Amino acid sequence: MKAPGSGWRWCASWRGRSAATSRSPARSGSGRSSRPTSRARAAFVEEALRWTPDAPPPGGEQAWARSAQAPRIVWADDNADMREYVTRLLADHFEVIAVADGEQALQSVREQVPDLVLSDIMMPQLDGFGLLAALRADPRTQTVPVILLSARAGPEASTEGMDAGADDYLIKPFAARELVARVRTHVALGRTRRAWSAELERANHELVRANTELEAFTYSVSHDLRAPLRAITGFAQIVLEDDTLDDAGRREMLQTVCRNAQRMQAIINDLLTLSRASRGELRREPVNLSKIARQILDELHLRDPSRIIEVDVRDGMVATADGRLVAIALENLLGNAWKFTSKRPCAQIVMERDERGAFTVRDNGAGFDMAASDRLFEPFQRLHAGSEFEGTGIGLAIVRRIIERHGGRVSAQGVIDGGATVRFTLEPGDVAAASS
Repeated sequence: MKAPGSGWRWCASWRGRSAATSRSPARSGSGRSSRPTSRARAAFVEEALRWTPDAPPPGGEQAWARSAQAPRIVWADDNADMREYVTRLLADHFEVIAVADGEQALQSVREQVPDLVLSDIMMPQLDGFGLLAALRADPRTQTVPVILLSARAGPEASTEGMDAGADDYLIKPFAARELVARVRTHVALGRTRRAWSAELERANHELVRANTELEAFTYSVSHDLRAPLRAITGFAQIVLEDDTLDDAGRREMLQTVCRNAQRMQAIINDLLTLSRASRGELRREPVNLSKIARQILDELHLRDPSRIIEVDVRDGMVATADGRLVAIALENLLGNAWKFTSKRPCAQIVMERDERGAFTVRDNGAGFDMAASDRLFEPFQRLHAGSEFEGTGIGLAIVRRIIERHGGRVSAQGVIDGGATVRFTLEPGDVAAASS
């Protein structure tokens, strides 16, 4: 299916094309064609083959690109015969995009960043050094390996190329095996470098998130845990020191102590759950979310049997996920829906899977202000007063951590006093559905 606004585009690459059908268009100058004759072409290829005695013989159809995942090479040279010859050398192992000058190469690279750029130095429009400078100036392409080819020999020529930022410099004439070996080496190095960069970026992201959570934890220790601890200490002191209290008064004080101790325990338990949701091996298996959701709602109803509530959990909601973590996420999502609909005379909770594959939990409860939605999934964030709805402010942070560990995404929409909808996915391929 075509993306909206896209049109048909034909792009000739060297994947699976024979020598007879992959000729580059002739360059023209001074009003007449400069395309070499067949005899001249044959002579040039014959000469090139003398440079590279280990090269495969020309002609014949070949399956040049062996894999749909073949590394992508952009190869620039203004000489059509050299362009075709080098393409044929590389096409058994790589997808080769052959172009006639640096400007075309730069355009191709910007359209789709390749694994490597191979370029002649002397070219019209934009030469090899100009192409190299443009690639190194663009953050998207500055790490793409570049190999320069030139007929200029000697240490000064190669030093000039390396100083300009090239990863390698090869002098014509060259051996076919040497060219293929160098291209392979730099493609492998480039992929390793990108993998390391991605891992470093992921580690930095985890570090930023860990620091954010550490700050939130510090705040919780200084505020969320201090408040109930202060109440426990204060009321316990009254029970110990006030001799005028009767049994009813002492009982009331001790009940307050117990409530605050339970609140501290809830905060600590949620902190431990948040920590555990970040660690351990993810064990993916088929998980029936419909069954888990019904079990959770049954337990909630047993705790509060007087509630009048309409529940609709759709059948057949199955995903490949870690069942233990999914259950924790659903406990928080459905627990929130149960809590925030507690003041409705006829509450409604619906869990279903939409047409794009995202799971949704919807209720007609208190809702929330969308202006605060950016902090909804942060630890220790409450959008309602504690006197109105109890909670630790950690539940949705746990949900997000579990969803992101699965490679999915979670989002929420709400209206003040008009209910809320939480949408989430559990697989990387369904990420777009969660934000729709």
